[in-house]
Amino acid sequence: MEEIGANERPCDHFDMIAGSGTGGLVALMLGRLRMSIEDCLSILPRLFSTIYSTPVEKQRERASKDKMRFNYLELQEQFKKIVQEAASDGSRENKEMADNGPNTCRTFVIANNSKSTSVPVRLRTYPSRDGRPWPYRIWAAMAATMALPTCFDPYVHGVFSMEAFNNFIINRVNPCEELVDEARATFGLNRPLGCVISCGTALSSSIFVKDLDLAAHLPPSLSSVLQSTSIAVRAVHQKAGRLCDPGSYFRFDPSKIIMTRDPGWKEGAIWERPDKITLLRQLTAEYMQGHQGILRVQGCARRLAPNRDMDETESLEDARSGN
Repeated sequence: MEEIGANERPCDHFDMIAGSGTGGLVALMLGRLRMSIEDCLSILPRLFSTIYSTPVEKQRERASKDKMRFNYLELQEQFKKIVQEAASDGSRENKEMADNGPNTCRTFVIANNSKSTSVPVRLRTYPSRDGRPWPYRIWAAMAATMALPTCFDPYVHGVFSMEAFNNFIINRVNPCEELVDEARATFGLNRPLGCVISCGTALSSSIFVKDLDLAAHLPPSLSSVLQSTSIAVRAVHQKAGRLCDPGSYFRFDPSKIIMTRDPGWKEGAIWERPDKITLLRQLTAEYMQGHQGILRVQGCARRLAPNRDMDETESLEDARSGN
């Protein structure tokens, strides 16, 4: 994106953006709210320092009582502010998920609701074979996909129906499989997948989760959910590579370098510790500038370049060897 232009927006270069949890939040910021990467990066540190401000001891106390560790009301207020700041049509925080503009980037996030607790729901900005766009507001979709195990209470919609949305489906924290299925259903099976980029948030290691200080303070059911989630992330990554067209799938995940370079990694997910946000950016930049990061970026650039002239049989392993 730097070569294209610092203020260029991913929504102008990708046909579809999807995410789950923190990735879902970012997907909505980049896709539905049409932010640039720089705008997104300027907001996230402020957001994280607010929604993850609960002291660690208080988090452990809440977790031991089978309660969510962070304040979901504060979460929702912050999401409303993000939407309000990004809205340019006077809709303020009431902006709906439906995006009817021309040539828009289709965006969806993963959640599940009280009516189908084991089946993922795709909260879409566009009509699909399953019906119309998700009929609620953008900030509500953010709150639904961010209602992760141990973190935030569900988003509850309605006074009478009380439909609740959270994100407890462990094998959908990495939504690549959902994305590939959605893209093919939307654009047709005959259209090749040009470039699929998967960005991890450093929760891909079962060792990481098992050794977290937090795990010792969780009820067995929640501890098991976290452990299963980390295993599922890796499994979906491996399956997504097989589902995509050869040479089109690229996975970026700085979890290994974070575990190596952050002496306090056992304290919890690095993005949940506001004092570590600067370190997170530094380690991510270092990961991207490493040999494997450069190979992946070069592979993405070749796939995204307009009027590219490339060998479609280029091996995926060229871009992701060493995992």
